[in-house]
Amino acid sequence: MSQAEKVRMYINTINQKEGIIDKDKEVAMLYLKFLQSKKDFEDKANLSNDMLEEFLLWWIPTNKKYLDFNDTVRYLRSIKNIIKYLQIDNTEEEIVNRLELVDLYGKEMPRVYKNKQIIQKLSGHPVISYKPLIIDFEAYKEYKKKKEKKGYIYQYEKGHYIVDEILKEGVINLRKKEKSVNITTNKVYKIIIRPALTRNFKLGDVLQVTLRKKMFFVYWEIDEIDYYYPKNVLNYI
Repeated sequence: MSQAEKVRMYINTINQKEGIIDKDKEVAMLYLKFLQSKKDFEDKANLSNDMLEEFLLWWIPTNKKYLDFNDTVRYLRSIKNIIKYLQIDNTEEEIVNRLELVDLYGKEMPRVYKNKQIIQKLSGHPVISYKPLIIDFEAYKEYKKKKEKKGYIYQYEKGHYIVDEILKEGVINLRKKEKSVNITTNKVYKIIIRPALTRNFKLGDVLQVTLRKKMFFVYWEIDEIDYYYPKNVLNYI
């Protein structure tokens, strides 16, 4: 039996239970979509470390725009429940190995989502809160105005950028990932950020962002962020 078939059975099992199980079903549906996105994954009978790593590092941050701390705790618990169900025929050692992998990468999940929010605020994003959703109307007007007046005084670049250096005075140096290859360019993009916020960043973090800087200026700023990923995600982008 393939993993996708097992996950469908797991979802049916959840549907028959009583109680608060929304998060288990949500995560199971997300994992099923992950399997269906790759034919070789969907047909596999067993969960591998690579598959689990890709799901944790890339698929979740890409497909879930926002998770707060409590959400991440519930997500990780639900992922462990899925693993135990999928690997019921595996050895105890294999199950423990997968659960430890969830713990390893799960520790990074709250930080990744927090950093994304920090960058959104620094770039003038108008969302004040996601739960409940609250938008600053004045900030929204300024944000929209900024998007509409992209002019010749700014130089823009977009792509995946790796945190290469973190300076305590409040500068983060980024390097851009080359397309189709797992290497970075030699060009350094210097980003100014409040010194107190630099402790939230780690070397190797990957940001999918649009950068901009004024002509003849040295420092760049993050104009917009799409995704924020932890280290090792480059293996799956």
